[in-house]
Amino acid sequence: MKLAKLFAALAACSVSFAAGLSLDECVFSAIENNNDIKALKSAYEASAARTNQVRSAYFPQINGSFGFSRTVTPLSTSFGSLLSSIPGLSSTSDVITYSAGISAQMIFYDFGRTGASEKQAFLGEQTAFLRYEQKKQEIGYNVKKAYYGLLQARALAALSEVTKKEMKSLYDSVKERHSQGLATPVDTLNAESEYVKFSAEASKALRRSELAADALALVLGKKAGENIVLSGETLPAIESEPLEIKNLQECFVFALKNKLDFKSSDLSVDSAEASIAGAYSDWLPSLSGNARYDLSGAQFPLDQGGYSYGVTLNIPLFSGFSSSAKLAAAEADKKNAVSSAASLKEALLLQVKTNYYGALDKREDAAAANKKQEYLEKNYEAMKAKYDVGLTSITDLIDAESKKAAGITDSKQALFNYRLQVNELEYSIGGVR
Repeated sequence: MKLAKLFAALAACSVSFAAGLSLDECVFSAIENNNDIKALKSAYEASAARTNQVRSAYFPQINGSFGFSRTVTPLSTSFGSLLSSIPGLSSTSDVITYSAGISAQMIFYDFGRTGASEKQAFLGEQTAFLRYEQKKQEIGYNVKKAYYGLLQARALAALSEVTKKEMKSLYDSVKERHSQGLATPVDTLNAESEYVKFSAEASKALRRSELAADALALVLGKKAGENIVLSGETLPAIESEPLEIKNLQECFVFALKNKLDFKSSDLSVDSAEASIAGAYSDWLPSLSGNARYDLSGAQFPLDQGGYSYGVTLNIPLFSGFSSSAKLAAAEADKKNAVSSAASLKEALLLQVKTNYYGALDKREDAAAANKKQEYLEKNYEAMKAKYDVGLTSITDLIDAESKKAAGITDSKQALFNYRLQVNELEYSIGGVR
């Protein structure tokens, strides 16, 4: 069943890759191909196995044994010169013995020593899991940056190409008017200079688009230069509220609940407390028991049996002050963990506040840039209508065309900046999945 599901997922991915990668598919691909993720997953699995290893102390340790021995000794050592006078007696003694046994040992109670070790191992396992999840979030964050960067670069490249063609058409129109005596050489030179400028911008935009595609390819675990086909062509539009979060307080609540850094610092405090409990247990006794049953004989079935059992109370008396030093170190580690957790909380919440306000700022900037673009497009249309009937100069028309192109570029850049800031906010509150 699991194999069938895997093949189905791979088939779905291959179809979607052919049609173009969505953002979620890019994140999935990057996580699947990242070597750091594979290493951290293995580290987590190893840590989980070590936790189970510590838990084995709660169970009896049972061992079985089977023995065989053969002893050959000269009888002359026992009978001396009388050996030759005893008819039919061999010169050696040959004794074969078989034995089998089973033994069990178990700690009945050690006043929390095993429990403290188990808790420390389990917290180490949880810490390894958090590192694994944090790496996945980091990859998701980086993929979004690269994905949005490629969308933005391709959009600007397409815009630059359109503007270049418009400027070429305008330049050709001015040259034609100049040949008819309707435009001055200065007008022609002005139109040519704008065409050359936007031609250069188009070339630069194309190169930036190629670099953005390489950046995304590397994040996805591919090689630079590989063709990256995306399912979308434009950046997502501005939402009414960033991440559907209505206010700063909701950001704080979400971050405290989901940000893995908070959970990691809590685990550090818990681990320090477990170390203190373990240090205290070094002064306390432990109660253990053992039992054994053995069988022996010269042939099967073995018919000579015996058993033993006992209980041991181990009381620590003196360990060269190592227990005191261990406790002092554990208590100092806890103070350090508590202080670090408090500092981290303040720093992360400030980061959340900064990113939330930054998202609000970028949203307002994007709205303003969009409105400016709308005005500049209409201004160009009005200026072109005036130019067509001779009510304005070619210089004014070229200026309006340049401002319109700049306005569209600024609007796209403002939307891109907003998306990046929202990505920062999402990462800072632990929402990247």
